[in-house]
Amino acid sequence: MKYNFAKQSLFQVRTHLNNQHQTLLPSLPFHDCRKRQRLEELDDSKTVRKLTDLVGRGKCSVSAAAELAQCVVEDHSIPHGAVKAFASLGSGGRNPQNCERDLHRWLRCLYGLQLQTYTLKMPLQVDSLKVREVPIRVLSPHEILHSLVTMDSNFAFASLMLGNLDDSARSFFWTHVKSLSPWSTHPIFQDPTISLSRLIGITIHADGAVMKRDDECFVWSISSCFGNEGMIKDPLLMKFPIAVIPERFMLDKNVTCFQKS
Repeated sequence: MKYNFAKQSLFQVRTHLNNQHQTLLPSLPFHDCRKRQRLEELDDSKTVRKLTDLVGRGKCSVSAAAELAQCVVEDHSIPHGAVKAFASLGSGGRNPQNCERDLHRWLRCLYGLQLQTYTLKMPLQVDSLKVREVPIRVLSPHEILHSLVTMDSNFAFASLMLGNLDDSARSFFWTHVKSLSPWSTHPIFQDPTISLSRLIGITIHADGAVMKRDDECFVWSISSCFGNEGMIKDPLLMKFPIAVIPERFMLDKNVTCFQKS
């Protein structure tokens, strides 16, 4: 009996094979048909936290991290659920080119984080011929701040935004700033309803960073002016990127949108 597998789904093919060859294929696994469980729904795993940390810091590629997770799964008869989910990236290693895409989908909106990027078209010098409009994905600063407020972590907000300083220390800081000539007439200090103890200054930082081998990018980020005083000292946690542009797209100083200083 002929059966056209090309026009059938994976589930239909396996069902057919099980029905026709019960003695040979009594229990074909259905792992590929399951939806990968959300990370926050799984028990905490130090291995997965370390793998995602290495990927985030650029010390390990996503495909290499997935391979390590697959090795851990093979070494344990009952692997941790989170490690098993990490190992399933890229169809369990069969399609490593999809590992990064699967990781982004797996971690999307993690723990209720709703940040989404916006696409802006910027005139950039992408080659030696002419300036071209390049789509650049950016994060909105006010949405980042909103997410920090609503993430339900008082510890993170107190450290990253308030610098673990008490109200009197922040009021003293702003009172001093208010006395300086560049800031004395700032509209925020003219508003009598503003409480200095609850005021947070946002700094904008821009610098080059190597993302891939021989490929540097220019990164714009924001952070609280009090962040350096907090208990969290990791720069990658204190600064929040809002735009990343490859420096190879910034060759012409005549481009008015983004110029290297």
